[in-house]
Amino acid sequence: MSNFKLSLNLQLVYNQPINLSFEAFAKNEQMKELGITKISETKEQLTVKFDNCTATFTKVNKKLDFDYGAFQKQADIFKGFEHFTFRHNAISESKDHSFYIDVKVEANEEKAFLEIQNLFFAAMYQTDEEPPVGIHVPENKVLLSYGDYVEFAVNQITDWGLYLAWINFHAHIGKRKTTVYTQGLKKLGEKDLEITVKKGKELDAHKFLLNLAMHCLTSTASYHDGDTTTNTTNGKDYEFTKKKSKFLDSKVLELEKY
Repeated sequence: MSNFKLSLNLQLVYNQPINLSFEAFAKNEQMKELGITKISETKEQLTVKFDNCTATFTKVNKKLDFDYGAFQKQADIFKGFEHFTFRHNAISESKDHSFYIDVKVEANEEKAFLEIQNLFFAAMYQTDEEPPVGIHVPENKVLLSYGDYVEFAVNQITDWGLYLAWINFHAHIGKRKTTVYTQGLKKLGEKDLEITVKKGKELDAHKFLLNLAMHCLTSTASYHDGDTTTNTTNGKDYEFTKKKSKFLDSKVLELEKY
């Protein structure tokens, strides 16, 4: 992962009204370990500081602005792949929600990423509160089931699960070919990736992009225009080509056979 200032936003989704107070946070063992201090507090908003990070929690008494239909369609395309199995649960468990807490965190350095994840998890375990029924990452259009995400992200040997919450994979299906692309790598300091394959090869393309994404996020490696890489699933070489994405408002690295 390259060096950059980090800004993360997620929304904790609830089926019932929730309280938001620094007093409740102060009773939370995870919050104590982070050493948070209060900057300001109202009935609807709480701002705290820890290390080099500032976090703002805002209570919102309405449903998310979220396209469940589009999310279901993408989940169906990748059905059967481990990364997407919990998304079906996210839809069923959170579709009737009525409230959410919007959480925004600003950090001065990218190495704070995992520390910020600790804050998010601490917020989910508030004293005297039920855990959220879902976690929404608005910038990447990712909706996660709380229970399955905790199982998938926390109980893993590596940090992959934590990074997976912050990137999404989409598939644009044409008549003969499908374009699979990532969304979210740019937020984490890398360029998003894109590859076009024959219809029916969406899962293979997803696995290839997932491995590339995790490699650059969990190491000091970054990909650049003109670099080459090998897809270990088919043994073929690919070249990264910088281009304007048809699907994202940014430039991406397209993978083409070398």
